[in-house]
Amino acid sequence: MGGAVGGAVGGAVGVTACFYIDECATQMHYCQSNTVCVNLPGGHRCDCLPGFIRVDEYSCTEHDECASSQSSCDVNAICTNTIRGHLCTCKPGYVGNGTICRGKPL
Repeated sequence: MGGAVGGAVGGAVGVTACFYIDECATQMHYCQSNTVCVNLPGGHRCDCLPGFIRVDEYSCTEHDECASSQSSCDVNAICTNTIRGHLCTCKPGYVGNGTICRGKPL
């Protein structure tokens, strides 16, 4: 998609003008959910929202920290993926905040 449209002004032959088009403001873009449209000279781009990773030029998907082993969870915790993040819960028999889990005292 271009950022400018040219054409004759008032029907006059040989007289042209360019009009700048903001694809983001006019919804003339292909950015999908989980993205934000960023207007650029001559076009636009689709940036991922925080917590999402790029799928293709126009779309992003949630980043699963648990599946990618990028969570802050202790080895004795259960990682639960959430929108834009994750939760850590200590496994049965352990106590703590999920980031640090210790065995329950006997």
